[in-house]
Amino acid sequence: MFSFSQNKNSRTAAGSPPCVRCGYCCNKTICFIGEDDGVGHCRFLELADDHLMIFSCGKRTEIIESEKNSSIPMFDNYCSSSAFNTVRNEVIRKMKETKNGNIKR
Repeated sequence: MFSFSQNKNSRTAAGSPPCVRCGYCCNKTICFIGEDDGVGHCRFLELADDHLMIFSCGKRTEIIESEKNSSIPMFDNYCSSSAFNTVRNEVIRKMKETKNGNIKR
């Protein structure tokens, strides 16, 4: 059985799907610290695993610091776009296929 590892400081709501870092949210809407790369995606979104297609945010540390008192942080939270998200589903399929269910942050 595969599972997602969560950060020990995770505030994932019980029963909510975990973030798998598919990049969907960052490609749909650029956050308050992000910058458009000229084609509508955030220029700070970095490919962390080219097989699983897992992404990392180049501004992660800065964003975490800016919202350290937030009750709904942008990182280590749940996936807010899991319904009909084929990008997320493909990452999960590849994780199951490779038995690599642990996401390193």
